[in-house]
This record gives sequence, structure tokens and C-alpha cells, in this order.
Amino acid sequence: MMFIDENKDSSVEMVRIAQKIQPDEVQRNTPLRACVVKPLSPVELKGIEEQFLGLKVSSVYEKIRRWGIKWPLDEIVVALHFASILCRRW
Repeated sequence: MMFIDENKDSSVEMVRIAQKIQPDEVQRNTPLRACVVKPLSPVELKGIEEQFLGLKVSSVYEKIRRWGIKWPLDEIVVALHFASILCRRW
């Protein structure tokens, strides 16, 4: 599920949908590649996670931390943007 500032207040409804369909995992994401929409902060995304009681959840920020990346968020966004450009050209 992609969360941005414009839809973060809809998270309660999105949680209800997830609880109804019972997925194996809910991946909470926010756009980290360069785009016109600002990503939610790790704290904002963590706050949304607390609503997903009883469901296995993960987030893009947890995956970055698991990979051992310790860069500032703005540098991560730039790196992901360039990686996406390279993948499209390859």
C-alpha cells in the first residue's frame, strides 16, 4: 500500500480492507524515487503501521535499514532515483 501525505488519513479504511482480504503481508510504502510527491517520514509510516494490528507488515524504511544502509534519507532518494534510471536504460 502506497502512503503519501494526501492519503495518510485514509489509512483506517485501508486497514479495514487489508483485514478483510487477509494478505500474507502488507507492504507499507512511500515514494522514495524522484517524483512530485514528498515521501512520508519514517515516523509517519511507523504510525500507520500501528493500525495494522494482527497483520504482518513491512515498510520500505525497514528494508533500507535491513540492507545496512546508513545514509541520510535525501541521499537514499537520490541513489534510488539514479538506480531506477540505470535499470530503465539497461
